[in-house]
Amino acid sequence: MKHITVIILLIVCNGICIADNLHEHTTKRNVIEKEFINDNFYINSLKLKIAEFASDSSTVSVETIVNQLKRTKCRIQLETEKSTSSFSYNDLKHSVLAIGELYKCKNCPAGHISSASAFVISEDGLCVSNYHVFDVLSEQKAMVMGLGVTNFEGKVYKIKEVLAANKKDDVLIFKIDTQGDKLSPLPLNRKVSVGDKVKVISHPKRKFYAYSEGILTRKHLAAGINSPRYSISADYAQGSSGGPVFDQNGNVIGVVESTISIYSSDKHIQMVMKDIIPIQAVFNLIDQVEERTNL
Repeated sequence: MKHITVIILLIVCNGICIADNLHEHTTKRNVIEKEFINDNFYINSLKLKIAEFASDSSTVSVETIVNQLKRTKCRIQLETEKSTSSFSYNDLKHSVLAIGELYKCKNCPAGHISSASAFVISEDGLCVSNYHVFDVLSEQKAMVMGLGVTNFEGKVYKIKEVLAANKKDDVLIFKIDTQGDKLSPLPLNRKVSVGDKVKVISHPKRKFYAYSEGILTRKHLAAGINSPRYSISADYAQGSSGGPVFDQNGNVIGVVESTISIYSSDKHIQMVMKDIIPIQAVFNLIDQVEERTNL
């Protein structure tokens, strides 16, 4: 088994010196303390750990995760007391996760990482992301080796299961193996108005833990599916899917979903609409919620 693990790691790294990766792990504290994000640190951490997970027989298979997308409800209890303090990037970033998908494309033997965003809603490992982030696993465009999530400190966790999902609302709740760690859940807020200030922490195009801010610009029903959406002016891009959208007090009011580019008749881009999913869609996945305050 040790020989198999080593072989997998060598294939995945494909020219990346493992000693360099280990050096990055031992120096991660220095990187973080200097307050400069090292994107390669997160990418390499995900590659190495997901490769290890793939060789562990106790790891839940990708096929099982895909099948669990059929689950529509779960029975869980959430801590939903709203925050009244000011938004703090340095505090809230620790509850934002990056989802890594390790795969092999058809054009080379190397292992690649694609990334998306997620966030924590319970200290024992319940998390939220988009349905479409997990649904792409079933498209079979490449050989998916495994999944994992990393936090700001670079610790990588296994994904244990999908508890509930909704394709129309494009949200799901999943659970990670916290290895005994107590996570910091984000508070949720269903009450938000057009014109309210919003903030986003996400990972656009593997630019990890990027911050942006703006306002909520409108509430509408998504064309063709009649599902509620908000539009915001805060910036994000591919890789931000599943990230939390906060109000001024650090409560999550929605989940990043998509961008829609609007062009003029002469094909010049005029603006980009950014749609998010109201946090109510997450509550709709839950059969029973214990609330401490009205949201």
